[in-house]
Amino acid sequence: MITGEAARFDGRLLHAALDGARRERGMSGAQLAAAVGVAPATLANTARGGTIEADGVLCMCRWLGRPPESFAHLTDR
Repeated sequence: MITGEAARFDGRLLHAALDGARRERGMSGAQLAAAVGVAPATLANTARGGTIEADGVLCMCRWLGRPPESFAHLTDR
């Protein structure tokens, strides 16, 4: 049996950061999606905590200027 901690990505934290940046810039959701390079549906799915494709995560993190690891937290395996 393997024990210890594992990192779990939290898409809702990512969405909160994106939404904050969107509001600061006075952007609509559609404008944010276009600036980030993802579909509006990807942003909506991120807000719901749904599954996000890796390329979308990387685009969103790059636009925010933050590494994906900054949206992860440790959990028990």
